[in-house]
Amino acid sequence: MGCKTVGRFVFDSPTTAVVNANGNIPVPNSTITNDCIECDGTNITINRCGLYLVLVNLTHAATAADPVETQLFRNGMAIPGAHAIDTAAAAGDNVSQAYDALITVPRGGSTVINVRAITATSIRIANVLVVKVA
Repeated sequence: MGCKTVGRFVFDSPTTAVVNANGNIPVPNSTITNDCIECDGTNITINRCGLYLVLVNLTHAATAADPVETQLFRNGMAIPGAHAIDTAAAAGDNVSQAYDALITVPRGGSTVINVRAITATSIRIANVLVVKVA
C-alpha cells in the first residue's frame, strides 16, 4: 500500500504565540498541500474521502511551572488517545509533545481537524502532517 503526503502545516517562530485555554494551536504556513486539503491557519479541512494519518508535533515555551495539555479534535470532538499532558519544571523550559491519530473521512463529506490547547500555553513550534494511507 502506497502513502501520499497531502498536507504539512507549520508554525515555527522565535517569537512564541500565546494560545488561551481551549484555543486552537496556530499552523498558518502550508509547506505541502494539494487540492484535497486546506487550512485557514488553525483548522485543517480534508475534502476527500479516505483514511488519513494525522501526526502532531509541538514545542511549547513554558510561562510557568504548570501542566501543558493539548488534544487533537475532529469536527469539534476530542479524539481519544490523540492527547498529551506534560508539566514544565520552570518558566522558560521547553515542553515537547507528539501524538498521532487515524482519521476517516466519509464518502461525499469533509472533516475539519485542529489541535487545541486545553490549558493556556505559549507555542514555539507546531507541525501537523496529514498523510493519506487508504
